[in-house]
Amino acid sequence: MLPRLPHCRVPVKLELSFSTLNFRQSASMTRKTIFKTAMWAWDKGLTPGSVVRFVGPFGPRMINGYVTNRFQHHGQPLTDAEATMMKRYMYQILAADGSGEYALRHLLGNHILYTAL
Repeated sequence: MLPRLPHCRVPVKLELSFSTLNFRQSASMTRKTIFKTAMWAWDKGLTPGSVVRFVGPFGPRMINGYVTNRFQHHGQPLTDAEATMMKRYMYQILAADGSGEYALRHLLGNHILYTAL
């Protein structure tokens, strides 16, 4: 038998049920986590173009998903030909070597992003 130390605490078993979680709180925490991750990436100099270049052959799939979700569900949907052209255009722009995208972080600065919220 081990002696009990006064400063040790007994672990408490915490049981959570998904039915008792508040959806608004979990959505808010998800938004905060996404924002903090985006700010960390921005501070480190990560850009959308660098992400597309980093994922290599999966870049067109990422752009496909973005264009489909963004331009088919918000506003007037694009035709198939317009969507195909937009996907090709965005991939070519983002997959090309970066130039002005690296200066953008320094030109805008973090204070603009923080005050926008």
